[in-house]
Order: sequence, then C-alpha cells, then structure tokens
Amino acid sequence: SDLLGSSFVGLDSISQGLVLLRCHQSTEEPIMAVFSSSAAARNAIDHFVFLGGKALSERIHFIPPLEFDFHRSLLPNLEVLSERNIALFHAINDCKKRVFVTTIRAVLQKGLLPERFLSAVHTFQPNQEVNRDTLVLNLIEAGYQRQPTAFDPGTFSVRGGVIDILDRKSTRLNSSHLVISYA
Repeated sequence: SDLLGSSFVGLDSISQGLVLLRCHQSTEEPIMAVFSSSAAARNAIDHFVFLGGKALSERIHFIPPLEFDFHRSLLPNLEVLSERNIALFHAINDCKKRVFVTTIRAVLQKGLLPERFLSAVHTFQPNQEVNRDTLVLNLIEAGYQRQPTAFDPGTFSVRGGVIDILDRKSTRLNSSHLVISYA
C-alpha cells in the first residue's frame, strides 16, 4: 500500500491515528509506528481506536520504554512493565493484523531475545498441579512483590495454603485477581 512507510511528521494526532487506521485496513502484516514521545504515541492510539471503533483496541499495542519507579527500590514500574510484556507477547506470538506503537527511546532500549522472553511466560490451567515454592520464585522473578496481603497491582501474598495474586492491571475492587489454594 502507498500508506506503508508513511511519515507522521507534520501531522496532528487525529491524522496520525487515521494514517494508522488506513495502514491497518490495507494489510494483514503487523505495523510498527515510532513516535518521539509516549504522549504522542498514546494520542495516536486513542485516535486510532476512536476512528476505527472499540473492537480495534485489542489490535493496537503500546510498547512503552522501561521506566523506573524510584519509590519502589529502583524496580521497573510494574504497570509499564506489564503493558510492555503484553505487547511483546503479541508481537512474538500473534502479530498478524496488529499495530504496535512505541517511542524512539523504547526502540533503543535493550530487550530480551524472543526465546528468553517466552521461557519466562507461565500459563496455568484449572486443576493443574504447580509446586508452591516454584510458583513463589517465578512470581518474584517476574517482578511481583510479596506482601502480607495482596491489595496493590503486581503483588501476591502467601497465606498458609492460599496464594493471592493481583495482576498488574487489576485492583481488588474489580475482583480480577487469582487465588490458588493448596490442600
């Protein structure tokens, strides 16, 4: 398509969203758009979803630069890390007809090899047997913080035979946390 390889220079954020939408409509291939700032990238994403409809929000992913939250002992910001990992997971596993939006800073950051990234992904099924100590170690390695009670996103707690895991994008209020019980 003549839109592929387009430049966003000089376009307002609505036009940038429209160019992304037209590119998305014209190809089955993944699209990567690089912006000068996170704010510009997020504006283009918002306009893409507004112009294309809410259903397209599942097809566009922001790959943010890794930022560090100095109030959490120099660990990467958990929300940013989660958003980045979700986008990278889709880029590696199911990139067809997806749009990936990022910044120059994020592109220049060192990343993991796809094989290493995928080896850190753990999928659990109902009634699957999982070693409790291994699960706790995997959660810590994935950046989750162990707390007496899991109330904040990106935390987990071990209470006897129960492990509460609060996803990085959830809160206790919306009840989208995972509880694992050990007999």
